[in-house]
Order: sequence, then C-alpha cells, then structure tokens
Amino acid sequence: CTDEDALNYNPDATIDDGSCVYPCALAITDTTITPNLCNGDLTAQIEVMVEGGQGSVSYSINGGGDQLSPFFTELADGTYEIVATDAQACADTVDVMIVDPAAIVIDAFLDPEILCNGDLATLTADASGGTGDLVFGLEEGTWTNNDPTFEDLGEGTYTIYALDEQACVAASDPVEISEPDPIVIT
Repeated sequence: CTDEDALNYNPDATIDDGSCVYPCALAITDTTITPNLCNGDLTAQIEVMVEGGQGSVSYSINGGGDQLSPFFTELADGTYEIVATDAQACADTVDVMIVDPAAIVIDAFLDPEILCNGDLATLTADASGGTGDLVFGLEEGTWTNNDPTFEDLGEGTYTIYALDEQACVAASDPVEISEPDPIVIT
C-alpha cells in the first residue's frame, strides 16, 4: 500500500495494489423518520445518512440481513437498531424510535335510556386519541358532527364512528336502542 494515511502503509511499495486499509471513519450522521399516521399502521419509514465509509455501505435493522439501501419501510411503532457497515467491516449503530399517535377510543352510550314506547333516544360517546380534532358520524364516511352526540334516534343498533385529522377512523361498539313495550289497556 502506497498511501501514507493507510494503516498498512508500506514505504517500500512502488505500486498501489488496492490493498490499503484505513482507520474506521464510518459514522451515522443523521436519520429521517416518517411516522405512521394512524395507530397500528405499518407505513413508517426510516432513512439513514452516513459519511466517512470505505467502499460500499450496507445497512441492517434489528439484526436482520444486510441491504444496500439506507431506507427501511413498512415499520410499526417501536425501537429499531440500525447498523451501517462499510467494505472494511467498520460499523456504526443507532437506535431509532417510531412512536404511533394514540389510538382513537370511543365509548358510546345512551343518555338517557328510553323510558316510554315511542320516545326517541340520544346516543353520545366519550372519545379520545387520534391526531387533532375528531369528527363523528353514524356511518363511516359520513361525518356530520363535531361532537359525539346524536339525538332523535329511534329503535335500532347504532355505531359511532370517529375520524381524526390524519384520516384515521375508529368505531364504538354497537349500541342497541330498544323501546319498552307499549302499555296496553284491556
């Protein structure tokens, strides 16, 4: 090796035969995270940026196989260990955390219960999670309310759906509205 900066420099060598070995200088300098928009998605991505490597650099995530691309896709919520390794077996490691937004949770209930035959009910819900403000509807895709209260409902089974600002959707458990039997005078 004819390069004086190399670890295996040979002052007697006259031809560079490509055998020079250099000190490890590979460093992961940055990561870019594209998070999941909805809780439980598998759309998150991580991109790794490196500098100082010798030859080609390969990447692995959580001890998996090596790849030449610095992009990792279809990731869930969690912590990932990414290793970058160059052609001289120099390596650098970084831990990257993907955090999903809180799941949308809806607990629907009648308020109050129907007391008389022919009365109409009010269905309301406690809702939390998601990203930003939630809008609500009694059918998925039909967002009619900014609050989770639906009035003047007759007998039937109802589900309250919620949509957040990232287009994440959740549904309450179905709520059965039933009327008491009519009073019959004989």
